[in-house]
Amino acid sequence: MKTLICMALAGCTVLTACHRAPADTVDSLAADPARLHEVVQHCQNEPATDADNDAICKLANQAQRKRFNGDGNVPYTPSSNGRPSF
Repeated sequence: MKTLICMALAGCTVLTACHRAPADTVDSLAADPARLHEVVQHCQNEPATDADNDAICKLANQAQRKRFNGDGNVPYTPSSNGRPSF
């Protein structure tokens, strides 16, 4: 009985390992413009028919937004008194 349970758990682990997350992340795509362009072209040319393709296209969209908008840290912060100092 224990052997059967161990084999079942091993089988589930193997199946889970086969369906893993994509290697690309938002940060890695934002840091590599050539790869981001390649993924965007793929998303434009082929429709998102499966969940993996849809996920990578969403990551590419977020990476483009991050490259355009930045990380949120602005170099200029207004002073607290409301008056600009020139």
